Amino acid sequence: MIIFHNAKFVAVNEQNDTFEQLWIDDGRIVYTGPAKEIPDNAEKIDLHGAFVTPGLIDNHAHVGTWAEVTEDINDANEYSEPLHP
Repeated sequence: MIIFHNAKFVAVNEQNDTFEQLWIDDGRIVYTGPAKEIPDNAEKIDLHGAFVTPGLIDNHAHVGTWAEVTEDINDANEYSEPLHP
């Protein structure tokens, strides 16, 4: 079991609920809520007071930019990979 603690986890719901611990067991979330005693056999990950949100999607991306470009032939601003989320 992995337990993330010492953070403010923000839920994506109308109330923007927050909780203090996230417990994962065998790849599944098994607990979210107020801090409670952590079992001795758990892997504890201290997040040092961080805010944690679910994965967010960047609504701006560049798809299909060129491998070799110069600013005088296109308006792309990223050249390292063909897809840039």
